[in-house]
Amino acid sequence: MALARVGDAILKKFEFSEGGDKVYIRFDKAVEPTALAAALKAAGTNTTEKGVQQFGPPQDHTYEATLVGMESEVRAALDARLGAGAVTSIPQVSSVGSKAGKELQLDGIRALLGAILLIVVYIAFRFDFRYGPGTIVALLHDALLTVGAFAVTYKEVSLTTLAAILTIIGYSMSDTIVVFDRIRENASRYRDRAFDRVVNHAINETLSRTILTSCTVFFVTLAMNIFGTGVIRDFAFAMNVGVIVGTYSSIFIASPILIWLNEKYVAAQKRQAARPARRPVRREEEEPVET
Repeated sequence: MALARVGDAILKKFEFSEGGDKVYIRFDKAVEPTALAAALKAAGTNTTEKGVQQFGPPQDHTYEATLVGMESEVRAALDARLGAGAVTSIPQVSSVGSKAGKELQLDGIRALLGAILLIVVYIAFRFDFRYGPGTIVALLHDALLTVGAFAVTYKEVSLTTLAAILTIIGYSMSDTIVVFDRIRENASRYRDRAFDRVVNHAINETLSRTILTSCTVFFVTLAMNIFGTGVIRDFAFAMNVGVIVGTYSSIFIASPILIWLNEKYVAAQKRQAARPARRPVRREEEEPVET
């Protein structure tokens, strides 16, 4: 590290301010501010015109360095590449360190897994096990396609995007639950029909409700996507994609998986019923021994 030793002085403490625009450096002995500024520049850190100033009592040998903001560095890089004045204004400049980015990634994974786990518990309480896997596969499908849309369009994935994905999961689950609830009602009502016909009838009964609800949400978020700015547009874009994939996943993914699992369940029940019942084995009476 270039700041480990500046002249004869040895580095004792190095910390950032809360905003991250200043650093406070402490040595075991006095250091010339110009020499410290040169050491910071050699380490790849530029300072403002204020440069490096002494901070606190002189005997503490602590110095305050005001760093050049990211906006200034971005502007300097754009001017060097495109020419001075080519970019009139920069709306917003922000950065996330590797540690914060890792925490964001882990928190996002925990939030998604926690939401899916709670959904599994709810499905198990509300329905039986045949309805759960289709719902989970549909939710994972919706989340992955939404993230994939962000990757294809090179949009930033942030906490707002994570909130949108969780919203999509809740919306898709609600739509799937409506369809499954109608399937369960029709299954008990039409016992003489094949299960796939029952599912098809239930989807047709809820299709108008699904289309109207999805179109309402889609057009509202589409207006936000067109006229919004910043994180609002990212949230609206995620909702636009999520409403589309969430609508068809309830019909074309969750329901077919339910039919497939029901066929497996019925076949297992028939095999179990066809097995002959085991008769208890009786011990043969011993023949009397002639004496």
